[in-house]
Amino acid sequence: MDGQKSTLRALCEPGIESTLGFAPWTVILRAEGRVIGWGGLSIDPFVPGLGVEVSYYFDSRDWGRGYATELVTVSIHYGFDTVRLPAIQAFARPENVASVRVLEKCGLTFLRYEPELERNHYEIRCSSWTQSCRDSGAGT
Repeated sequence: MDGQKSTLRALCEPGIESTLGFAPWTVILRAEGRVIGWGGLSIDPFVPGLGVEVSYYFDSRDWGRGYATELVTVSIHYGFDTVRLPAIQAFARPENVASVRVLEKCGLTFLRYEPELERNHYEIRCSSWTQSCRDSGAGT
């Protein structure tokens, strides 16, 4: 995780974080001091009943460089280790193959297609994530 921290610096809005324990982060490429995207844990204000989700957006110039995978990984660690969430959701359009790959690589499992969102619904549960970390020797 130290490599992830050295690559990206995340800044979040203190007001939201103090209320929920988390908030989306602005992602800045340290080497250039340039904002390249945002993401992290949030609750969709339009569909709050789906729970806490990890989401992200990156400038297309920065696609394919592993930043989404880093962000999702760090968000999962934070959600489970710090906030103590029982589960984290994610959503991706089925045709967005790159995002589907990121979510699956990070351990999220496909649950179902959500027609009202026009997206696939993914989830990772703390219990399965903790076990996979133990199995890989990564620890928590």
